[in-house]
Amino acid sequence: MRITPFNRHSKSLLLLSILLSGLACSMHTFAGTNFSDEEFKDTKISGFLTAGFARGGNKRLGLRQNIAQFGKYADWTYKTDSLLGLQLNQRFSKKWDAAFQAIFKDRVGDNLEDNIEWAFVRYAPTPYLDMRVGRIGLDVFMLSDHRNVGFAYLWARPPIEFYGAFGFDHFHGADIEYSTPLYQGNFSTKVFVGKARYRPGVPRADLNIRLEPFYGFNIKWEDFNWRFQFAYADIKYPKGSNEESGFNELVDNLEFAESFGWQEAGDIIDTLNIDNERTQYYALGASFENRRWIIQSEAAYTYTTFETLKPYINYYLSAGYKYQQTIGYVMVGHMSNTKDVQHLPEPPPIPNTPGLPVDLLQASLDELVENVDRVYHTARIDQTTYTLGLRWNLRYDTAIKLQWDRSHVKALGQNLWITEKRFNYDSWVNTYTVNLNFVF
Repeated sequence: MRITPFNRHSKSLLLLSILLSGLACSMHTFAGTNFSDEEFKDTKISGFLTAGFARGGNKRLGLRQNIAQFGKYADWTYKTDSLLGLQLNQRFSKKWDAAFQAIFKDRVGDNLEDNIEWAFVRYAPTPYLDMRVGRIGLDVFMLSDHRNVGFAYLWARPPIEFYGAFGFDHFHGADIEYSTPLYQGNFSTKVFVGKARYRPGVPRADLNIRLEPFYGFNIKWEDFNWRFQFAYADIKYPKGSNEESGFNELVDNLEFAESFGWQEAGDIIDTLNIDNERTQYYALGASFENRRWIIQSEAAYTYTTFETLKPYINYYLSAGYKYQQTIGYVMVGHMSNTKDVQHLPEPPPIPNTPGLPVDLLQASLDELVENVDRVYHTARIDQTTYTLGLRWNLRYDTAIKLQWDRSHVKALGQNLWITEKRFNYDSWVNTYTVNLNFVF
């Protein structure tokens, strides 16, 4: 049940149409070849829609699909899952084509440029090789090409434990892919390089995370029933990331506290450094589908040199059974850190010095400790979700999904949710979702 650009399938619409037309014209110029009128007819405009309503979380945990949303606390919302996608595919010749995709949905970054998912040119010199340049989808998941196309996958939303920690779907750069028939199936491998940027949803903070350079590769094999994939990505946080991390004020306060005798404050400042740190991502995926069963699983390990972002593992296993136009499914997903969060050393009390506002300084120091502790736990995740759902295919382009999620969120491991303050006890959270998915 996969959708790729050329096989199976608020903002100003006027501006969007201008962008679509402009892209087609500019790609024609880029191709640098004169085409007949007949060849220009290979143009496809398509789209997809999810109208979703969900209720999850509680008074302290706000439901969100991924960390690039602010979320909703303990109430029904349409924002978590609802979206509209529009796509233009233009073929210029046997070897040249281009794609443009815009997706309008709830996210922290919400200007027009944030809503452009794809804008790339593709060159395929042979049937086995193609190259793309521009804004390209992030191809490290089983759902890479259709993470936002709800009709193309079984569930109400991609498993949060696996997809929720990624706040971006695309990057600016280039990739090259080689494919060939192998063992009654198709083998392909892709190499990609570029840079990315995203804005995570953090209460009382305006963060802008840059990832550059960003590079990696994937290896895939699939036939009519089976699909296997391995992906690797290496990400660097460039020089200047500290200034965009939102930690500057925290560092200034730590330096001030160090001058009052908190000797460990200097070591804490070092742990907040992001400049030139790296993250490495490894992922395995497999799926099987026949007339009755749809089974899919992915597992990943993420390692980072950034002290406050501990390595983590995540995975899910999903199984669906088809009966006429309905598919019942179950799923379990898990995500947790592989190392404990760093222990925050207690600062000494402010000395009672004549002429100093000791009470005021002590209150400021206590607040500083709380803020540092929040940063240390801001990337901590420890939860497991059990899912039960039903999909009803109304027709070839429309589906309704009903889903119930039961999430066990461990103490202090609440980062997949939006929360004002971490709390040191376990929570069981129910999420109820009804979605209408449509492609056109």
